[in-house]
Amino acid sequence: MNRFCSFFFTILLGRFEIWSDKGGRVSQRYGRSEYFCGGASVVKWGLAVLYKDNISFSVVDGNKNAISGMFLNYLSNVSWHVSFIYGDAIAYKRIVVWNYLRDLRNVLSGPWLILGDFNAISSLSEKEGGNPTPSRYIDEFVSLMEDLEMADLGYHGPAFTWSNNRLGAANIRERIDRVVANVEWLNLFPPVSLDHVTTPSSIMLP
Repeated sequence: MNRFCSFFFTILLGRFEIWSDKGGRVSQRYGRSEYFCGGASVVKWGLAVLYKDNISFSVVDGNKNAISGMFLNYLSNVSWHVSFIYGDAIAYKRIVVWNYLRDLRNVLSGPWLILGDFNAISSLSEKEGGNPTPSRYIDEFVSLMEDLEMADLGYHGPAFTWSNNRLGAANIRERIDRVVANVEWLNLFPPVSLDHVTTPSSIMLP
């Protein structure tokens, strides 16, 4: 399971089980009091967002691969859209998620942040080891970012966010997790930065 943490959100990506009567216990473990699971009421593989109840975050839409909502900053009275993404592990199925984001682009206006495990790379340099990623999948992801008019926030720390944790020539590393935002969001938060944090016990970096 991969976990992205921030002051407001904990994002769970991977294999887990949450029933409606267990949500409180899962939220309590990660220091959050509210939660939303994409897909059915019982999620065994997918995406869940846990968040604090003292912020204004309203879920607009959700499924097993994407959860979108609206965040309101009470101090500045500024609102912005956020989408949490879990790209399908099977490459050809990711186009469903990409088209979901394109559909959102047609109805959303204003600041928009997208983050999560896209399970996709934007260039061959974002993968080391294993078979090369077919160029069509890279092109599809790059075209998505262009269509959405999103900019990659970049990062500090290790270049790769996923590893199969194998040794020697069998080792594969990729940068499949990222945060992207449109110009309106970047204008709201110009000094924002992203850190890749090393977690030796996990195949993912939060």
